[in-house]
Amino acid sequence: MIESPLVSVIVPACNAQTTLPETLASIQSQTYETLEILIVDDGSTDRTSEIAEAFCRKESRASLLRKANGGLSSARNAAIAASRGEWLAPLDADDIWHPTAVAKLVSAAVSAQQRPGLVYCWYRDIDETGHLLGSGPRWAFSGPALQRLAYWNTIHSVLLSRQAVEEVGGYDEDLRACEDIMMQLSIARRHPVAVVPEHLLGYRTRPGSMSTNSEVVVQSWRNVNQKLVADCARIPQHVLRWNEGFFERIFAEQSLRVGDLKGTVSHMFRAVRIDPLRWGSYAAYRLTRSATHRIFGRRKPLPRLVFGEVDPRAALPSDADQIGWFAAILRQIDAARLRRLQASERLEG
Repeated sequence: MIESPLVSVIVPACNAQTTLPETLASIQSQTYETLEILIVDDGSTDRTSEIAEAFCRKESRASLLRKANGGLSSARNAAIAASRGEWLAPLDADDIWHPTAVAKLVSAAVSAQQRPGLVYCWYRDIDETGHLLGSGPRWAFSGPALQRLAYWNTIHSVLLSRQAVEEVGGYDEDLRACEDIMMQLSIARRHPVAVVPEHLLGYRTRPGSMSTNSEVVVQSWRNVNQKLVADCARIPQHVLRWNEGFFERIFAEQSLRVGDLKGTVSHMFRAVRIDPLRWGSYAAYRLTRSATHRIFGRRKPLPRLVFGEVDPRAALPSDADQIGWFAAILRQIDAARLRRLQASERLEG
């Protein structure tokens, strides 16, 4: 008999009136039906609460919690305290799921040889209208994965074991960002992880979102690393340095996205100084790609694709690169490091 445990979907929402309807529609369209849906209005001043109330009137599985603004961690913890599910599925109020997302995450959780503390899937970047911008990294980590997640953490959608969440004390409310990374690494210290190698999440990139506020993210990321260093000797120092370079590169791209050229150069310089092999190669790749575009012109615009209309297992045309050989070198560097870390994790396991 196939297990159908209750999954508590947690949607923290603060001034999310423009995206919340699409997020809630993606939850309601899930093929997995054993859900409770907890929407947390985290001190909104727009129509967020009104939209959530209307949804709850139509959807018997949904309920609305209201609280003073306290941030994502506080909102998620409030929902966890009110939830009943064996598994917890946090979803930000500007992201969307493929209709099969929860079903596939649950299937991976209940079929794993060892009960995982978390299950994750891949994601695709979407714009404000839900059209695809590209696919996220396709790394598939399973089993003991703490060191690999500490090196390359690009997880945006997870199914969390309630037991594992309670063991780590919920989300860290001292963090203004990166609280999800802290949760994932804290769980991976204690439990194996599992993966569904499909793009089941639409991760929305919007100007002004928390993910583009680099100063907040930088400080929160540093706090995460300090907590990990103080609390966990199983992550080698060189992995934390690689991770630092990884985040500096992310901050460089975020700065570039909002037109902050000084920030772009500053963060990219720090990334190269910290990890010259990986991010020196990456900087050369970006410069070469930019020169290629200037000389030969950019490729013709790709058709506008909607997230829910694309097979989550398929690659996108935009995932290909004009200088794929250079991108392949970067991937080989990462793959070699991840194999090394996986071997270390197996020895520890």
